[in-house]
Amino acid sequence: MILRIIIILLSIFATIIPVHAQGETFTDGDFKFRTINDSECEIIGAEPNYPSRYFIIPSAATFNGNSYTVTAIGKAAFKEYEDRMCYSWEDNEYFNLASLPYKYTGELTIPPTIVTIGDSAFFACRGLYGDLIIPNSVKSIGKYAFANTGGRPFIDIARYWSLGFHGKLSLPESLTTIEEGAFDTGNFTGDLIIPNSVVSIGGFAFRYCKEFKGDLKLGDSLKTIGKYSFFGCEGFIGELTIPESVTTLGNYAFSFCNFTGKLTIPNSVTTIGDGAFYKCNMLEGLTLGNSINYIGEFAFSDCWKLKGDLYLPNSLTYIGDCAFSTLTNLGDGFDGILTMSNSITYIGESAFGGCSNLKGELNFGNSLKTISKNAFFGCGNLTGELIIPESVTYIGERAFMRCSKLTGIVNIPSSITKLPESLFEDCSGLSGFIGDQVTDIGNQVFQGCYGFGNAGPLSIHEAITHIGDYAFSGCRYKGDLIIPESVTYIGSNAFSYNNFTGELVVPYSVKFIGDGAFKSIPFTKITLNQSAPAIFAATFKQCNSLETVVLGDSIKSLGNWTQTDPHENFPGGVFESCVNLKNIVLGKNIKTIGTSTFRNCPGLTGNLVLPQSLVTIGDNAFKDCTGLTGELIFPPSLEEIGTEAFTNC
Repeated sequence: MILRIIIILLSIFATIIPVHAQGETFTDGDFKFRTINDSECEIIGAEPNYPSRYFIIPSAATFNGNSYTVTAIGKAAFKEYEDRMCYSWEDNEYFNLASLPYKYTGELTIPPTIVTIGDSAFFACRGLYGDLIIPNSVKSIGKYAFANTGGRPFIDIARYWSLGFHGKLSLPESLTTIEEGAFDTGNFTGDLIIPNSVVSIGGFAFRYCKEFKGDLKLGDSLKTIGKYSFFGCEGFIGELTIPESVTTLGNYAFSFCNFTGKLTIPNSVTTIGDGAFYKCNMLEGLTLGNSINYIGEFAFSDCWKLKGDLYLPNSLTYIGDCAFSTLTNLGDGFDGILTMSNSITYIGESAFGGCSNLKGELNFGNSLKTISKNAFFGCGNLTGELIIPESVTYIGERAFMRCSKLTGIVNIPSSITKLPESLFEDCSGLSGFIGDQVTDIGNQVFQGCYGFGNAGPLSIHEAITHIGDYAFSGCRYKGDLIIPESVTYIGSNAFSYNNFTGELVVPYSVKFIGDGAFKSIPFTKITLNQSAPAIFAATFKQCNSLETVVLGDSIKSLGNWTQTDPHENFPGGVFESCVNLKNIVLGKNIKTIGTSTFRNCPGLTGNLVLPQSLVTIGDNAFKDCTGLTGELIFPPSLEEIGTEAFTNC
């Protein structure tokens, strides 16, 4: 009986008290809403003809006689068109909605009942203007909530002019997270203060907010600054203070900002992302905290006004590509002492490229494994002995190019067998290298290392097989040049402009000798026993002390040119301008004596004996060989004699 009475009473109450399901949509006045629970709702849009001049978000709404507190602004509630190009079927053409009035205009007022602002809530609402004051009740601002509100002038300026929000942005102390892209591309002005309650700033949060002027003040609870958070905020011109609470600086977080003064990265930071301060051209000094273990690529690249010392903490293990480079403004950047971390394992491409004013010694730790290409390119004021740790397993091309004040004999780590292009080019302070395991010396590796000339003769060990173009050009070596039988390739100008003397013997193992390989060297005798069938242009040009040449029977051609570019000038004949050359023994299998091969060799005297195998004599081949006398007998095999081949003989 009692149970029956209770059931009857409940049924009566059910008819009196309406129960609204969660998620019901309704309209109240000019706005649309959706219920959250029996007492709260979110605003999800406005009626099509909403006559906004002052855009005021209501704090309450009524539905079926019940009052609801508006606690949220829904996802994309007032989102405008991003791409405002539309097609008119009536006029058969495209037109730009940017020339029409924005749907939502005026100053925005958000009531103190709002707790959550959803993703893209006001995305591209460029018709809104004035200050944006977010009340202290707000705890969460969604992704791209106010993104792309930065405006632009329209066609009919009198009717539709707006710059979007062009006043100050005021963030509440209740806010804990600023989501990705929340204020991306806005026109806010003045200083920006991130409240102490904020723990995380998402990627792109304030990207391209160029109109901020003055200081950026970061709250004391901030831990993460996401990628591109303040990218392109060029109006920030004060000093930047990063709180001790921050652990991560995202990729390009502050790139293209104009902060001034000295930047201190606190001890709490462990990671500095790629391009974090790229092209922050007004920074004047840098102090790195002692917990950093990773500096990404371009992190401080092209920060031209950074001066003073650069101390890399011992916690640091990784330096990304171009991390501190000033390659686009050579001569600018740090001008103090570089102190390397003992823990570094990786130095990226052009990490210090162009830092020509950095001073001090390169003291690498035994953890170092990789020195990438151009790592210290152009660091011409680094001094002291260059010691590369045995731990290094990779060195890239041009890694130490133009480090002219580094000194000592370089020990190449045992795991390095190939020296890459221009590795030590123009390192004029070095006095030699040791590396018995090296098999391949690349192009221009030691070109211009004229300090080698003070360290005695060049010792080419038995493991080397390949000597690249200009490899030892201009090193000013003295004494004998002994080429071991392991060598198979000698590149163009490989030994040019050195001071070797005595006899050069090229062994049979050599299969290729490039243009100008031994140009302008004072040898007195050359014996060519190589297996290579050709000697190319200018190989021994201007060897002014040369008196005797003995060519082996494997040689079939003198004076071919390896250059295929028609715009390049011919470098000269094989023995051109060897003015003291007196004796030549031509191998019995020579078929071609090429252009200018013996031109201007006045020391050649007496009869010229041409081999019976000869087919072609090139242009100017013996021109100006004024010492040749007697009868000249051409072999029956000869088919062609070039222009002025024997002029002035």
